[in-house]
Amino acid sequence: MHLPESSGFGDATDPPLKSGSEHWQFLNRLKKVWKAMEGLVDSGLVRAIGVSNFGVHQIKELLKFAKIVPAVNQVELHPFWRQDELVKFCQMKCIHGSAHTPLGVPTSSPGVSDSGSGGEDEPRTPRISFRRSRSVHGPILKLSFVGEIADRHKKTPEQMMSGTA
Repeated sequence: MHLPESSGFGDATDPPLKSGSEHWQFLNRLKKVWKAMEGLVDSGLVRAIGVSNFGVHQIKELLKFAKIVPAVNQVELHPFWRQDELVKFCQMKCIHGSAHTPLGVPTSSPGVSDSGSGGEDEPRTPRISFRRSRSVHGPILKLSFVGEIADRHKKTPEQMMSGTA
């Protein structure tokens, strides 16, 4: 089950919900979808079910009624956005954390980094952003220290960052 979900009960072109009942509507949809997914496990059609982009609050809400704990929570994780609290919470609940975009997401426009790191970017390194990008080239691969470590181990930066070195 993936968050963010569509803006309403209809398709993604519907205007976003602005009422105070948004939380209730989210929980109602969450319960229905999760129960259906649990039915797939019960019927033997799938072995495991999980979530994507769920924060601590959403997982807590899910665990209040779920018979099956999510096997995985796939979220954006990389050195510029570690999400330590979420990772620790998932570990405590035996939910595997899976990283998408582990090499960072380059922004398409120059400007101030919104990574929240407070530090300056390395020269000639793309600014780090958490907006969607069409590029598959992670800016972490272009950091000089990643290249230096890779050179020392006679590996490529991609091998070092993917854990295949």
